[in-house]
Amino acid sequence: MRIALAAGILLLSACKRQAGEDAANELARIDKAVNAAERGEPANAAEAPPDPRAMEASRALPAVEGYVPRRLVPLPDGHVALIGTIEKGDAAHVETGWLAVHYLERNGAGYRLTGAWPQAAAGNGFGGAPSAWRVTDRLSDNPTVESEAGYGNQGSFCTWITLIELTPGGPVTSKVILSGYDDSGFQDGRAPVTTLTGILSHIVKNRRFDMSFTGSRRFTDHYVRRDGKWVLEGNESGLKECLG
Repeated sequence: MRIALAAGILLLSACKRQAGEDAANELARIDKAVNAAERGEPANAAEAPPDPRAMEASRALPAVEGYVPRRLVPLPDGHVALIGTIEKGDAAHVETGWLAVHYLERNGAGYRLTGAWPQAAAGNGFGGAPSAWRVTDRLSDNPTVESEAGYGNQGSFCTWITLIELTPGGPVTSKVILSGYDDSGFQDGRAPVTTLTGILSHIVKNRRFDMSFTGSRRFTDHYVRRDGKWVLEGNESGLKECLG
């Protein structure tokens, strides 16, 4: 992963059954703390049925274990981006699944692969795909994938968003954007519990946006567009619980 989270990320599981329970508990926490979905832009959960057109287009891809094609996104230059997810069975806590991006062009009745980025955005622990993702045009002139994921250890959970802009030259991925924190599992009923949830706001297309946090305290991280990527002003998030 490209983000430093809380120290001590190793989790010892007594058996596979316990690991599965831990994974389920982790994802439940992530669902609670993850960035709120945009109103009117439903998230594409990993369980959503794949688009039949995406299934057809995926025939142009080499076989990858755990890969599921999800959606075709038209690009301004006439190509299409195939968005898919990759999950890893029997994975360790520190192993993530992925959101994958492939660029395709029409080739007769089918498609031809022109570019592959199978690890465009990291998913969740235990080999899980991203918690949710959506395609939006509100951030830039090119379609942008917002991929949500998180990581937890010993009852504390950090969440983040990865922005992947689908440019004609290929996906451009910015550094992850911290979006939430929840330590209620660690506190286990003790006070005080810290819960912070961020949402993208004050968007000026192609220029800037805010990540506005509410919960145990209120603060805002400011992002600007620089050299084709989204960059955090000041270089340090106010979500200090998730900084290593």
